[in-house]
Amino acid sequence: MDKRENNSYFLLFGKNKTTAATMLLIAVVCIFLLVFCCGIYIIFKPYTITMDLNDGTDTVLVENYNLNSGNINIGIPVREGYRFTGWTGSNGTKPQRKVMVGNGGLGDLSYKANWTNKLHVSCQDWLVDAEGNLIKEITSEVDKFLKDGKSNKKYKVQERTIEVKAGEKINATKWGSDKSYKAYSDKYMYIGSSGDIKLKDDETIVYRYFYPVLDVNYLLDDKKPSQLEIADSTIARFDLYVDGKRAAKDVSDYCKAVPYGSEYEIVIKAVNPEYEYVETGTDAGLMPDSRNNIDISFITRQGELEVNCEDWIIDSEGKKIAEITDQIDSYLKSGKSSQKYVLQSRTMLLNEGDVVSGADWGADESVGAYHSSYVYVGASEQVRVKNKKTTVYRFFYPVLKIGAEYNGKTKDNSKGIARFNVHVDGEIVAENVTAFKRGIPYNSSYRVEICGYDDYSYVYKSGYSDEGKMGKYGRTTYLSFIQRIGDGYVILEDWLVDADDNRIREITDEVDNYLLGSENLGNHKQKKRIIPAYIGTTIDASLFGNDEAYKAYHTDYVYAGSSGNVEVSEAGTKIYRYFYPVLDVNAEINDKSKVNANKVATFSVFVNGKAVRLWTSDYCAGVPCGAAYEIRQIHTMNGYEYIDDGSSVGQMGDERTQISLKFEKTKN
Repeated sequence: MDKRENNSYFLLFGKNKTTAATMLLIAVVCIFLLVFCCGIYIIFKPYTITMDLNDGTDTVLVENYNLNSGNINIGIPVREGYRFTGWTGSNGTKPQRKVMVGNGGLGDLSYKANWTNKLHVSCQDWLVDAEGNLIKEITSEVDKFLKDGKSNKKYKVQERTIEVKAGEKINATKWGSDKSYKAYSDKYMYIGSSGDIKLKDDETIVYRYFYPVLDVNYLLDDKKPSQLEIADSTIARFDLYVDGKRAAKDVSDYCKAVPYGSEYEIVIKAVNPEYEYVETGTDAGLMPDSRNNIDISFITRQGELEVNCEDWIIDSEGKKIAEITDQIDSYLKSGKSSQKYVLQSRTMLLNEGDVVSGADWGADESVGAYHSSYVYVGASEQVRVKNKKTTVYRFFYPVLKIGAEYNGKTKDNSKGIARFNVHVDGEIVAENVTAFKRGIPYNSSYRVEICGYDDYSYVYKSGYSDEGKMGKYGRTTYLSFIQRIGDGYVILEDWLVDADDNRIREITDEVDNYLLGSENLGNHKQKKRIIPAYIGTTIDASLFGNDEAYKAYHTDYVYAGSSGNVEVSEAGTKIYRYFYPVLDVNAEINDKSKVNANKVATFSVFVNGKAVRLWTSDYCAGVPCGAAYEIRQIHTMNGYEYIDDGSSVGQMGDERTQISLKFEKTKN
């Protein structure tokens, strides 16, 4: 090697080894810095996620991310009236509802939302209480019942979630609305739904509502009556009350829906005298959240002494007149009872010292319960068994039925024609009625009087049906009505009057307009004011409408009487109905009107110095024209103060008068 070459090598690597190491280090550092800077750039370089909502508004969302952002869920958008089906774009052409970005992936991404106007609707079945509060979901129980093929209507399980176009109405009844027992479950019964819903949101839930089943059955001597070949109806009957209201009357079996949490009570009645009811404490309680089975227990009476029951007609003093036991039994045996009562044994076996009543054989006071011609009115009570043969009694009145005869036909009522009163032994027992079917004591006198006509074209023809005396048998009589005719006519007018019946102002047209208008409550109709009559006869205007109820003929006037019997002296004789204008007392609390003073104050109303209503919180009644009225004795409740502005005293005019008693809330 040339000497000079050796010198160069030496200069580079040999002469100064430190310089070579330094150069190598610099190269390594440069490479590291290059890699580091590139890494930093990659890590922190921003990328974009572009999301086109595709909702018709050109809305595009942009979100930045980088390598350090981690996994990003781009979310599920919401659009009213549409259901989101998924994103397409950087994830492919098949819509995906859940899209994750990140996890090492980099780059600019773009997605587009896809929609359909067919929304998902689901139906759920829920147990509810009487107020409709959701208590327990029973969807799976109902579906299992149907899947097992137990529906008595052969209903099948349906898909609980369906697609419905936005804007359409949907009701849970689409999944079924059968209210019969075992339609969808043997534990619950359908009672209603959440109603029609106009669909606008995806994943909407509609509801069917159910009550648990209350099943009441009988046990006789610890066995089902059917095992003894005895019908439930021959053992006893009961009334069922739910939350204090009667839900069933005179039944011998019950299997229906009762609201969760409601209070039920079973009241036993009409027990066959051959059997005795055994109290077990299960006849009342609160309805649970599932089926409630209740067994009502009876035992066959055991005793050595016979007690017999006889049925008798009695008079008004309770004296037995004629025995009708055979007639009653024959009627029941033929199945004619209006209450479906059946023939029962007249003999009961008891022991000495036991207490028995004729009512143990039944105490239904309705006509037709035991016979169409006799009605139960009482029984011998608290009879103690003392000897081998004790007799108890049930007492009956013969039935008087009053109907009507007109246009050659007979009907069991005079509805639409006339109303009448019934007097028995001088006392009124029915007033302003159109039908009568009631027991009357044997040998009692009855009298019928017409008290008003609903059809002015008819008139009652007096005859034998007016009055009579009850015998031993039921009686049916018909009031005869004929077309009203005459050689003259009367004109019926309505007038406001004062306390002395002086006519003040005619209101005939106002009354007619009210009866023809929409405010009319419907109890009365506008009739012709010209009524045929014979000259020389008398006629009372009250027969053509005498209803004293508020709003019967007008909102501002109340019927108060008539001109009485007026002789028809000539064609066109006028007869009058009298009315008073209404005095309406309201309340005003802190300048806010209230229809009455309920829970605020009580007051008394005086007319012409006489009290007509004491200690009331509401008054709306007729007061004679010109009469002086005064509201006195105003007593406020705690928290209120009466403000006297002088309006509590005044004189009645010929129009409706409204008074507002003013009150203010007091500061505690």
